[in-house]
Amino acid sequence: MLVALTWPARAQQASGSCVACHVRGAAPMPDAHRGEPWSTSAHATVGCQTCHGGDATAMHPSVAHRGVRDAVSPFSTINPANLSRTCAMCHSTIANAYRNTIHQVLLDAGDSRVPTCMTCHGAGVTVRPTPADAERMCAACHGPHSARAAYPAAMRTRIETTHVLQTRADALERSFQYLDDATRDSVAGVLGDARGLIAASLAAMHGGDPTTVDEQHAAAKTRLDTVDARLSAIIRNYR
Repeated sequence: MLVALTWPARAQQASGSCVACHVRGAAPMPDAHRGEPWSTSAHATVGCQTCHGGDATAMHPSVAHRGVRDAVSPFSTINPANLSRTCAMCHSTIANAYRNTIHQVLLDAGDSRVPTCMTCHGAGVTVRPTPADAERMCAACHGPHSARAAYPAAMRTRIETTHVLQTRADALERSFQYLDDATRDSVAGVLGDARGLIAASLAAMHGGDPTTVDEQHAAAKTRLDTVDARLSAIIRNYR
């Protein structure tokens, strides 16, 4: 029997990819991803099927979409309550930290007001919120008259501190190009420790543990100070 294929089906046959139908073809792009700069984001190499399921190599839409569920389904990988588990496939430390918070408990209980990965990072989880954006989003629930009114400003301050530490670490690492191998090795380990602490502070931030965040920030700063002092001493010796 001869079956007339629609354009999306032909596109799937031709290239066997989600992009063929949902970007280049006639099938609509999901509303949540309209305007998302996916191709230039950190997730540019992540296939649609990684988060949504389905089979990107299938030749027919019905097969390609097998297992793909709308976000309202409790079994969907992108249901708000399941997002942290989906993101944990790649971002296990941060996602698992979030899963141990009251936010995840409320999500599991069906509270739709709770922030998810998409709340802060966009529909395509490609956005890094600015400190001001983070403060605004936290204040949507933790307003000035709430029991946790201090949270939004505190979150902004901790994100600002993280950015300062990351920028400083990057600047110090760039200066390594002027060092000989032995000297570089003598400070690289300390800088690596600082970067590890900064990364750990991000996980603690997602886990709602401000005390640990502050401790890790302080420890990271101490290590960056050590690297800075050693580099300054080396520069003085060159003069």
